[in-house]
Amino acid sequence: MGFVDRVPHGKESLKHQTSLTTISDEEFHAAYAEPTFTKWQRFVQILLFIFGLGWLRFLLVFVLVLVYIVIMTPCHVFYRIPCMLRILEPYGTYTSQKFIRALAFLFGVWYISVEGKPDFDARAFVFNHLSLLDGLLTFIYRPFTIIAISGIKTIPCLGQIAIANGATFIDRSKAQGNSAAIRSVMEDHSKYPASIASEGKISNGDIVFRFRTGSFLTDEPIQPVTIRYSWIFAFGGVTYNWVVDTFLEWLWLVLCIPFGHIHITFLKTIPSSEFAGKTPQEKADMCQLLIANNLGTLAIDRSAKEIFQKPKNLDNVTSSTPLLSEEREI
Repeated sequence: MGFVDRVPHGKESLKHQTSLTTISDEEFHAAYAEPTFTKWQRFVQILLFIFGLGWLRFLLVFVLVLVYIVIMTPCHVFYRIPCMLRILEPYGTYTSQKFIRALAFLFGVWYISVEGKPDFDARAFVFNHLSLLDGLLTFIYRPFTIIAISGIKTIPCLGQIAIANGATFIDRSKAQGNSAAIRSVMEDHSKYPASIASEGKISNGDIVFRFRTGSFLTDEPIQPVTIRYSWIFAFGGVTYNWVVDTFLEWLWLVLCIPFGHIHITFLKTIPSSEFAGKTPQEKADMCQLLIANNLGTLAIDRSAKEIFQKPKNLDNVTSSTPLLSEEREI
């Protein structure tokens, strides 16, 4: 790990995949294994936090959140009144876009480059999942209908803000109904499109998990989006990639990054005509390959559902386990 790092790294040999690849259990588990840090890396992180003004940025994040909540006070007060909600939604959307960009800046993201343009006819944006920032970054350039777990509604302020932004809530404790909620958003053209991380789990960027089918139950057009993060002082173990165990650990690593860059690519929208006659899984695989090929990342045929369905055996897996061999041919 050198001075500069990025995730996903990307390989030219992985830009022309035509099918999904099978990998071993060891490689699969390594794709989401929590990294370990040496004493030297922890020392570097402390220096970066101090001299990179991470401590000051942490305080400013706290102030920014308070200011955002105050500005969004009308949403807190009137969110139960439908007519007021329609008036407040554009206000809440604009305010949230500015808040997200300011938050990213405090997280060290000085520059965001964008390739392509969001398609306003697309009914869903599907992106690779690497960080807590993924969906938020998309929102800056194209407002979308927030799809959140139902528990957020009970969180003071945050719940009202989500409602004021037209959020759709799903209950993960239920075996059915969540896909129908996503489909409802996609088919309702009076709402903003959905934005979904179809992998369902954050990886370390060496692979793209097989996409879940929840956002591919309809033939509505979908625009794939790719996101790549890069940053300096990578030898200290700092990263935007959320593969650590807790939110506080991730926040610590992010605040230790003094300068970062994010590249977002809006790929060509997949029209309804290309989805016609295909099964939801075939449509999901098509979108997965488009994203993986753009990033130069291995598209695998194993879903992140396995992580939650099977006990993890990580005895021999560490963050240093090589995931991809140079000899692998696609």
